[in-house]
Amino acid sequence: MTIKGTITADIGIINNSFGGNVTTTVTKGTPTVIKTKIRHVAYGAIGSRGTIVGKVQDKTLTSTCKDIKTCNNQKSFRYTASVAYATTYAEATDSYSGGSLDVEAK
Repeated sequence: MTIKGTITADIGIINNSFGGNVTTTVTKGTPTVIKTKIRHVAYGAIGSRGTIVGKVQDKTLTSTCKDIKTCNNQKSFRYTASVAYATTYAEATDSYSGGSLDVEAK
């Protein structure tokens, strides 16, 4: 299985967004389901005074494809938060009749 494409994250003091254009391709076998995911976790100021740092966003954008060998995820998401640090990466899960295979690309 291969995961190819681009991931974007625009992090600011208040307005933020993430997304991408990621394609998962199965090179051997025929999966019953492919899930191509873009995961984003962000940390920043929380609380009424903003003096505590915690998780302000944890979201996964998922595209699900059935009975084919290629699955594309071209999604984006906007949110409002005070972000100090964020990580964004791609994941894929290929399901077969006998189990599944998970891959994470960072």
